[in-house]
Amino acid sequence: MINFVEQEHGDVTHLALQGPLTIEVEKQMAAKNEQLVALGRTRVVLDLAGVKYIDSSGIGAIVSLFKRVRLVQGDVKLASLNGQPGRSSGCSASTRRSRSTTPRNSRSRRSSPAPDHSPRA
Repeated sequence: MINFVEQEHGDVTHLALQGPLTIEVEKQMAAKNEQLVALGRTRVVLDLAGVKYIDSSGIGAIVSLFKRVRLVQGDVKLASLNGQPGRSSGCSASTRRSRSTTPRNSRSRRSSPAPDHSPRA
C-alpha cells in the first residue's frame, strides 16, 4: 500500500508518495491520477522522497500520470528522486549535474583526439 500526502499551493498540487511504488499499488496510483485530473489538478509536483523502491509498474504509473495530465495541457514535475528510484530512472543528481554541465559531444570527454577528416594532398 502507498500513502498519498496531498497539499495544495495555489494551482499546484504537491503529491508526496510514501511507500514502495510497485505493481501492488498500480491501481491505487491510477485512481489517484484520475482523481487529480477530474478535480482539475493538472499542475502536479510528484514528491518521491518517501519512495524507497520502485519497479517497472511504478515507473509506468508515473508515466501514466505524465500522459494523462499532458492531455489536458497540465504539467508534472518530479521532486526528491533519490536512492534506488533515482538509480532506476537514470536521473540521479550526479547524472543530472553531468548532463547539464558537459555537452554530449565535448572533446573533454573523449579519451583520444577527434579523427582528422581533412582531405589529403
